Amino acid sequence: MLSISIKFITWNMGKSVKNINDWNEELKSWTIINSDSDILFITIQETTEEVGNKKFYDALKSKLPNYEIFHKGEGVSNVITGAFYVYGYLCVNKKINITKKPDLTNTQNHMIDTMCIYKSKICTKATIGFGIIINKVKLIFVGSHLPVNTKDVINGSYGYNERVDAMKKIKAEVIDNITKYMGLADYIFWGGDLNMRIQEDETEQLEKILREIPELKEFKEAEKKENIFIKTCRYKELEKIDDYPQFVQKRNEKDGYDPKRNPSYCDRVIYKGLPLLNVKYYTWPKMTSDASDYPPSIAGSDHAVAILEAKINDAQNTKCLPEVNGGSIYNDDIYNHKYIKYKNKYLAIKNKNK
Repeated sequence: MLSISIKFITWNMGKSVKNINDWNEELKSWTIINSDSDILFITIQETTEEVGNKKFYDALKSKLPNYEIFHKGEGVSNVITGAFYVYGYLCVNKKINITKKPDLTNTQNHMIDTMCIYKSKICTKATIGFGIIINKVKLIFVGSHLPVNTKDVINGSYGYNERVDAMKKIKAEVIDNITKYMGLADYIFWGGDLNMRIQEDETEQLEKILREIPELKEFKEAEKKENIFIKTCRYKELEKIDDYPQFVQKRNEKDGYDPKRNPSYCDRVIYKGLPLLNVKYYTWPKMTSDASDYPPSIAGSDHAVAILEAKINDAQNTKCLPEVNGGSIYNDDIYNHKYIKYKNKYLAIKNKNK
């Protein structure tokens, strides 16, 4: 029986995409990127092709020499506002047995699919998806940047309906496509700058979506514990300040957020599948008065980092379905898969003979 540890990291780079030149040096202070996990999935948003495809990728390879890294980006550049690319990096320890690798050269097989939700002059809504099979466990990792509409100020929505539409589209055109190619996925991990807001009526948008939208009800989020998972957006970015410790102290106090925006849990990770083990869900860096614990790249962004850590058991999950007397935890379209129908017949006979 083999336990597989997974860490999902999501971060919106913001202005740091332009302010950091040496990512090899910068990632040395990123203590959350290490070799403690069997699989790391890292997604960054609002980056450029140069950073995502070269600088950040090269820095990851230097920091994680014992990992095989699959990476892909999607998005657009704009001469006025910069670039809005989403990149995903699937990092797998070389000791882990990969049964099926993502094929980054042929998107037709749906082991990876990329998309841009709303085509426009500026696209901040790219999604990257990876499908991989580890020791017969089928895993999907998805990184997204969901739309925001600052003109939709009614009740502080900032584009709630646009985000719902985007999530439905990603589910149908990315996640379901990868799932159909791989067969039933044991786990789906989906995160990024989801741009969810706490509205003026105190509605937390992602909680409402997972509760009310039929296509997304099977996804869940780990508990956001107070002072462990804090509101990740929108912070005042580091501009030109001589006293860096003073900036860090202010960021961690009440005046750390931009007064023009209601602080919210924008950066999130949700998942679908059998229960996870040893779940940790937190934001980074931690509240600290020590500037040495606050990397300049984080200070230069208006977002903090969100992280999900967990373990799965490959022997248990290769069964795909729990042994129950009835019912299904899967959608009807996936449930009709031939393998599942045969599996259910087997379980029905087994349960009947108990």
